[in-house]
Amino acid sequence: MSTPRAQLLERFATYETHPPLYFLQLKVWRALHARSLVRLRANSALWGSLGLFLIFLLGRHYGGNSLGLLAMTLLGASPFHLAYSQELRPYAMAMSVGMAALLALEWRSWVLLGCLWAAQLYTHYWGTFVVLAQMAYGLSRGTKDDRKKTLIAAAAAGLLFCCWLPILPAQMSLIDKVVFWASPFSIKTLGKVFLAFSGLFFNMASSAFYMRSTIGTFLGVGLVFAGALGMGIWRGPRAAVFWLFIGLGIPWLLSLWKPTIFLWYRYTTHMLPAFILLVSAGFLAIKPRLLGASLILIGLGSQVWGDWTYFHGWQKANPKAVVAYIHVLRKPDTLVVRPTYFADLFNFYDLGTTSVIDENLFDSADKRAALRGHSVLFVAFDVPSDPVGDALLRELTPVSARYFPGTAHLGITVYELKSDH
Repeated sequence: MSTPRAQLLERFATYETHPPLYFLQLKVWRALHARSLVRLRANSALWGSLGLFLIFLLGRHYGGNSLGLLAMTLLGASPFHLAYSQELRPYAMAMSVGMAALLALEWRSWVLLGCLWAAQLYTHYWGTFVVLAQMAYGLSRGTKDDRKKTLIAAAAAGLLFCCWLPILPAQMSLIDKVVFWASPFSIKTLGKVFLAFSGLFFNMASSAFYMRSTIGTFLGVGLVFAGALGMGIWRGPRAAVFWLFIGLGIPWLLSLWKPTIFLWYRYTTHMLPAFILLVSAGFLAIKPRLLGASLILIGLGSQVWGDWTYFHGWQKANPKAVVAYIHVLRKPDTLVVRPTYFADLFNFYDLGTTSVIDENLFDSADKRAALRGHSVLFVAFDVPSDPVGDALLRELTPVSARYFPGTAHLGITVYELKSDH
């Protein structure tokens, strides 16, 4: 956000794993004197709020005001949507852009569609799967001329995105280094996506969110959402079926080759609107109406309870506490060594007050020898394999260590190191 324009491409190639559009608009947002954490998160909240309006328009298009209002209510009450509408990441923006693109496709606004699909690609790499799903839907209906214009819009978006492709290989190498974030390919990961979409359980960075309930209640709510989803797939909008199944299915299958492609608790937010539309349509299709209304109340009630848990019984992540602890330990000559993927969060909380260097720069014994004689604080994550970190701990003597718990291999230990020579 504060990187000079001349250094933007180098910054993305070195530290970032996403395309630039979200960060560029956040840079504009920051220029409006919105620097505090609350104000920066308000940017994502604004995109999340826009998403409520867009899903109402989609629901009204497919099933009238009843579907629009129910979809808007379910999305607004979703703990998963709430959480990622406060994240300083592109997810809420990507959801809104995806919904706007589907509306443009339904309205046959071809120029707008091409622009929105290009924006989707420039917001997040999973935008590729959203575009493919929506394009497949567009090609499955309408006239021959409509299908031709759908292909032209997709081709135009792809051509516009080609400008960014030279940065892609460097970013992919960064993603490969954080493979510990991703689960191996399995059907279980799809089940986790369902739990996240239902607001029952999901990860956020180093913390796991659970809706507080008994096992029986947890299973009961899950069955309610599963039943509504099944009914929605049968009776709901075909566009949402394409969006959900192609949008999730392609990256899930690709994770057989590269697990980092399918991060079930982050990237799948792109498909949340499709899930909400199908579940909402399913609830409204249940007969008799009294049963449908009762199930709607159960579904909404679970989401509201999840929101209560989110605000009153859950705390996300540990970077702020880690940086505060480092500030206690640091001395004028202290050098902090931390993983590249921790750079942005560390810099945000540190505000540039501590000398830091990337761990990957010490990938040989000769390079690590340069640390001798320095006061070193080493930030280590709970990764399954970290050869550079292991070598630092082996070649330098830990004086102290403090552990900050986390899930998904994102617990953090701060080591105070010294040289024996």
